[in-house]
Amino acid sequence: MNVTLRDHRPDNPAQSHLGFIDCDVHPFFRTPADFDPFLSARWREHRRSIGNRSRQGLARTSPYPRMSPGNGMRGDSWPKDGGPPGSDLDLMREQLLDLFDVRYGLLAPLVGGAAAERNVEFGAAMAVAVNEWQCAKFL
Repeated sequence: MNVTLRDHRPDNPAQSHLGFIDCDVHPFFRTPADFDPFLSARWREHRRSIGNRSRQGLARTSPYPRMSPGNGMRGDSWPKDGGPPGSDLDLMREQLLDLFDVRYGLLAPLVGGAAAERNVEFGAAMAVAVNEWQCAKFL
């Protein structure tokens, strides 16, 4: 069965398209030391000497999606300098923000482990550090 759809285009496209909001942008860090400038000396030392103690401590890999190649990340999203996807703002602009006219993005980093951290104080410090890191690097 064939269906004919009416080709409806707005008379003034500039006024009808306001850009997009992407509510699933995932910035990522290059190394855990990226958070050090946003941690107090106590928590920097804790991160270096003890590390995090996640509730999924035996996994030692990305929790989601662990089984897929590249942890489910697009093959072309790996920066040329070797960093992980989401760590290069210029590449993120090129492949996502500018290409799809994203005007606003909700940053949802899959990093830091604050929510699963057994040491509640360290988890709180990491949550603050991740938020501050996002502001410094991506805003």
